[in-house]
Amino acid sequence: MICKIEQAKGAKGSYRKLANYIADANNDGEKCLATWTVGGAIEDDYNLAIDEVVVTQSFNRRVQGNTYHLIISFPPEDRQKIDVEFSKKVEQNFAEILGFAEHQRHCGIHDNTSNMHIHIAYNMIDPLTKKKNSPGWDKIKCTQLCRELEIENNLKIVGSIKEKAGEQASNSKAQNVDAHAGKQSLLNYVLDRKEPLRDILERATTWQELQEGFSIYGLTIRLRGNGCVISAIGSVKQNHIKASSLGREFSKASLEKKFGEFEKRAEKYETKEKYQGEAIGKAGVDSARHERYLKKREKQRSLYQHQREKYQNAKTWNQFVYRMKRYFGSEMER
Repeated sequence: MICKIEQAKGAKGSYRKLANYIADANNDGEKCLATWTVGGAIEDDYNLAIDEVVVTQSFNRRVQGNTYHLIISFPPEDRQKIDVEFSKKVEQNFAEILGFAEHQRHCGIHDNTSNMHIHIAYNMIDPLTKKKNSPGWDKIKCTQLCRELEIENNLKIVGSIKEKAGEQASNSKAQNVDAHAGKQSLLNYVLDRKEPLRDILERATTWQELQEGFSIYGLTIRLRGNGCVISAIGSVKQNHIKASSLGREFSKASLEKKFGEFEKRAEKYETKEKYQGEAIGKAGVDSARHERYLKKREKQRSLYQHQREKYQNAKTWNQFVYRMKRYFGSEMER
């Protein structure tokens, strides 16, 4: 079990937007298994309870960041043990340790990734005192509670965030891309082939042997800034990841210590696999969501080109962007 605290600010900190995301309102709840509300006078109506929270937060406009977003994720091995009742008990434990037991909150279970997870939106404004509750040492408290709940409920024990900081942070970022875009990220594509790539590194004695081995999986190593990156052969240069994502032995310093000064791929080697950013998820569900995402992105691009031609005589770039945002805001809502 792993917990993550999302610090949203500004418009992204809107309680209503977060609660709607938890219920997956934009996609008719395709990825949401269940939702519930706790702590308010209205607990049987999810949307009406959101209005109640917004009204409560309006009583204290002196402070900002009144929404606390907590994500509790479970490994695939525990999927069969996670149900609504168990999730409610887990959420109650976290609410108590964070001091939000009496606060209003909206919760939901998502299963759009291999790791089933619970999203919780806490109203940080106390409904009685109207004062903001900012829990101290929350990351440490939540991590300790994860370990206790794993032992108590016979769940798979997952290393702490501190113990797996590098790898877990990378995986979390990649899974977010996978979940929202509906396609496999380059990082996850590379991590799925971590062991064979490490074997290639151990066997290689020169840069070209290493590049040839990576080419089998449609990958190449390039220089970028002061380090090395891994990119897909034939992809745009912006699509790359740090080579050290595979481990310290893939850092530029370690590679040059073993092979000498960096050498780029000298020729076209044989390629057996290729990264294509394939759609992932449950058959027929996430694929349909991904299709909608692609259509929306294509519409945005066509609108962008249309506006760029229309406003090509704009005096400044800022003026152009301002007009674009106004146009997109009205068009994309239709």
